[in-house]
Order: sequence, then C-alpha cells, then structure tokens
Amino acid sequence: MTIYLTWIIFLEYRNVTLILQKSLAHTEYKSIYEKNGDKYLLEEIGKWFVEKRNEVSKQHPFNLEKRISITLYSPQTSIPLAERIFTIENDVENSTIIESLRTFLIDINPVEVFFSVEFSFYEKGQNKELCNDLILGINNMKMFLLSIREEIEEECELCDQLEQRVIR
Repeated sequence: MTIYLTWIIFLEYRNVTLILQKSLAHTEYKSIYEKNGDKYLLEEIGKWFVEKRNEVSKQHPFNLEKRISITLYSPQTSIPLAERIFTIENDVENSTIIESLRTFLIDINPVEVFFSVEFSFYEKGQNKELCNDLILGINNMKMFLLSIREEIEEECELCDQLEQRVIR
C-alpha cells in the first residue's frame, strides 16, 4: 500500500502544477502562480518531486524500500529482533506484519514485553530516509495551493469541500 501511495503522490504532485499552470497561463493570475511556484516548489525537494514524477510516469515505478525494524527490551538489554525490507515486489500490508509480531510474542509467552517498531522509507540503493522529504513536499504543495487561492480570492464551495476531505 505504501509503495503505491508514494507512486501516486509523485504523479499527482506534478499534475496539480501542470493543470494550474495551463489554467492560469493566459490570465491576470499567471504572476501569482509563478511567484508562489518559485516560493514553494523550486527548492531542492520540489525539483526532486518533479524528477521522480517524470521517472514514475515515463520509465518505471518508484523504487521505494520500506524498512521495518523491531527491537525487544528487557531491564538489562535491548535485542534487535528483526529488520525486514519491503519493495514493490514483496510488499505486504502492515496488518500482516503486526499479526506476525503478535503471534511471535504470544509464542514466547512473556509476562510483559516492551518493544519498538521503526518504519523507515528509502529510495532503493540510497541511504537517505525519505519520510521528512515526502511530508515537506506535500506540505509545500498545500501551501502553494493555499497561497494561490488566497491571492486570487477564490470563493468556491466545492474547493472547500475537497480541501476538508484532503485534510482528513
């Protein structure tokens, strides 16, 4: 699920800007688009999103690795239990992983157990964790759209409804 969601994020990121760019190209609002695009979308993260969008739409799916690390804790030590890496070829629902962990813990029958589960996201072959960049890119797009809407002073009930659905 996570892997496909990432693919959709990249495709839609650029589609939003392309539709706005074409819609505002020959209007008095073109400068508002350009100003806010420069402010929110042209930094390193924005350029990376567009580059990845071009890759996933024209070449191949995004090579996301979802890494899950599970650590057990006792009063004396911590024990790395497992680290699994999932890609588009072997991705599973998080509920499957949780059920597997639950079954394991029941089998060892501890009185009480302390553990942590860490989810990390990487581009295959890279060592940079992507979660913060993905969130920043999405937030920049939201700020870009909000700024344009405020400057154009658009009153649109459908837009309000869509915005509320996205926020949820």
